[in-house]
Amino acid sequence: MSLLPPGPAHLDEGYFVAPTVFRDVDPGMRIAQEEIYGPVLSILRYDDADHAVAVANDSRYGLGGAVFGVDEQRAVEVARRIETGNISVNL
Repeated sequence: MSLLPPGPAHLDEGYFVAPTVFRDVDPGMRIAQEEIYGPVLSILRYDDADHAVAVANDSRYGLGGAVFGVDEQRAVEVARRIETGNISVNL
């Protein structure tokens, strides 16, 4: 017996995990502190760039991260403050 939910009807074999979005996640929650390997997105709110960097750096892990913005110089400046193995800037 599988613990995973059944996959889409058009897939007759294999395993499928539905994409999941968690909203209103607090930085102290387990889902915000651990890295999830799967189609999972956790949404955390922040007040400003300093707060966003503090939240991003408040983890024991930090394999990767991304900064999204419209001002390249500002996005790169914020990205350099994030302590992670890999960082992307998306404009």
